[in-house]
Amino acid sequence: MKKVWLKIVVLMLMLLPVVAFAQDSNPKATKAQKKADTKKQEQQMNEKKAEIEGRKMHKAIQTPEVRKRMKKSAKEADRWNTGRRKFFIARWFEKKR
Repeated sequence: MKKVWLKIVVLMLMLLPVVAFAQDSNPKATKAQKKADTKKQEQQMNEKKAEIEGRKMHKAIQTPEVRKRMKKSAKEADRWNTGRRKFFIARWFEKKR
């Protein structure tokens, strides 16, 4: 019985390096994957630019009175929101330094 257990242990020890090398810790990106990543990044940048342009267009088509009111309400919102503490649950679970 001891010989069987010894053979099993030796077999497991021999297979251990094979299992360890089966997982590649540093996968290399292929050309297609790099190309897809750059395309995705470019698309996100285009979406961001389109959103900025949309905001500018929205502001441009407003009447001067509405633009003045929008500016006033934005300033008021900034005044109210600066210096505010985070939500109490968020403060409970944030990492301490």
